[in-house]
Amino acid sequence: PGGFLTIRCRVSMPPGSKISVAPGGRLLLDNCRIHQACGKTWRGIEIQKNGKKTGQVLTLGNPILDDREKSIRP
Repeated sequence: PGGFLTIRCRVSMPPGSKISVAPGGRLLLDNCRIHQACGKTWRGIEIQKNGKKTGQVLTLGNPILDDREKSIRP
């Protein structure tokens, strides 16, 4: 809770990995590209929830999420 991560660049995720946003945490995707560079897939972004508290994903510009198995879901 209270954690904040900004991604502003190209990031290649390991196959089968995911980004988890814990309840009370925030992830800012700022004109970035997140993908899997080896032709496989990654598991996407998991927004965790605990009671009424959830993680948040914020966007600026046009972030690109390629090669993922899941969409962003609360």
